[in-house]
Amino acid sequence: FIDAGRLEGDAPLHINASDSTFHWRGGHLHGPAPLYLNINDTVRAFTDYSWDKYLSRDVVNDGRLQWRGVNYLYTRTNYSLVNNGFIEFTGHASYNVYIRQWWSNEANVRRAVVNNGEMVVRMPNNRWWYCITKFEQSPNATFRIDAGTAEFGGYSITGGSSWRGRVELANATRFNFWQYYHQWHFEPTNARAGVWSAYAGDDGGGAPCFDCRVRYDGDGPVELCDGTRTLGPRAFMATHLEVGQQEVRICGRGGVSDDDRVLRNLAWLRADHGSGYVHVYNARFDALRTVQIVSNGRALFDATTTFAHDALAVSIDSGVLTLDADVAPASYTHTGGTLNGGGTLGIHEPATFSWSGGTQAGVGGVTLLNTDNARIHSYSMTLSQRLLINTKTMLADFEAIYVRTNATIVNEPGAVWLCRAWLGRNHHYRQAVNAEAWPGRFVNRGTFDVNLVSADRAVYIEAPFGNDGFVNVEGNYVFVHEYNGRHHSATTGPHT
Repeated sequence: FIDAGRLEGDAPLHINASDSTFHWRGGHLHGPAPLYLNINDTVRAFTDYSWDKYLSRDVVNDGRLQWRGVNYLYTRTNYSLVNNGFIEFTGHASYNVYIRQWWSNEANVRRAVVNNGEMVVRMPNNRWWYCITKFEQSPNATFRIDAGTAEFGGYSITGGSSWRGRVELANATRFNFWQYYHQWHFEPTNARAGVWSAYAGDDGGGAPCFDCRVRYDGDGPVELCDGTRTLGPRAFMATHLEVGQQEVRICGRGGVSDDDRVLRNLAWLRADHGSGYVHVYNARFDALRTVQIVSNGRALFDATTTFAHDALAVSIDSGVLTLDADVAPASYTHTGGTLNGGGTLGIHEPATFSWSGGTQAGVGGVTLLNTDNARIHSYSMTLSQRLLINTKTMLADFEAIYVRTNATIVNEPGAVWLCRAWLGRNHHYRQAVNAEAWPGRFVNRGTFDVNLVSADRAVYIEAPFGNDGFVNVEGNYVFVHEYNGRHHSATTGPHT
């Protein structure tokens, strides 16, 4: 029983007999060697409601411990509360529970709370459990909130926290994590239910977070914006966000000014797993450099989103990226999946554009290629309900592109569309497999240049074709067909 004062000693202390008890009401646990608890009964192992507690030695729980204490547990220097068993935090109906590093040596905190087992928060009367220091959870551990709110944060701690394992929330509970952490990783393998939120400090400000990474694979949803407690306006706590299952909503504070919408630090966003998606709205990204859609992930940037960084790289491997906002990335790579939305994807010199699989769609959407570094290549692609405009040079070395459902390809005056063979095959511009009422079309106002190298290869235009420019044929055949399959004309090179 420790009521106050100090428990000291250089040797390890083991409390593990079948009839042992541990009752910590207040005071200071001090010493270089750990205190080991292995009592499998929370009636006999608990901290009491009362005074602040101070930890200057490791406490390792291998049994079952109930934390009834209120006010603060201060962890000093490099010492930790390590849980390998079970800890239940019950708090008090009138008070919150706080675990925090000691003020005088914040920068020296190595780790303060380590969960390798199971931690459960059951705070009465919607009370809060705060961990205002470093927190580490191993991949096989579980953190669960059955009642109340758990909040994690810190104050400019070098090294940060590392979250893995399971995170489970009962209905009507909350899980908050907030800014000031430096170099921390939040990567739960399973996260469930409840309400999730994240913000950048009480006023939305706080120091930037460097190399902060978030991965979410739960069945949320996660709301990364909520009134005054949001990701902004001045700082987004994560530089890397990877979203798996369910929905994650990201937004600015909801104000009308640019400063209300800025998410300054997010540099990398990845969406995977088709069961959920990232929804971004009312946000301005100052540092976003990478957007990746893989493994059937989904992401939507609505029309209120703006991108301020000039080195953005966008890639779609599978899944769906919906751009209702205008974006002008430095590079765009599309190998599978679908680009959707009514915004304009602008590729401007010296930006690069590579499309080798999948679909570009979206009513009102525009793909504007204003670069000499554009290429459509590989086996087959589909353009549907979208306008693709080439104003410079397009290298088109593919077997087939399906231009369907009011989609239009426009090769503008002065632009060059280079038709080249892909793996020695013929070159096709097709409508849908079956005739459509509103097929796509190709409009050439510049130069349509055909050179398939092999003399027996041909370009087949099996969709409406309007030519106000030039068709250069260099030793190959061009067959132009009406969209209903009737042969319209044929020409053989070399000539214009």
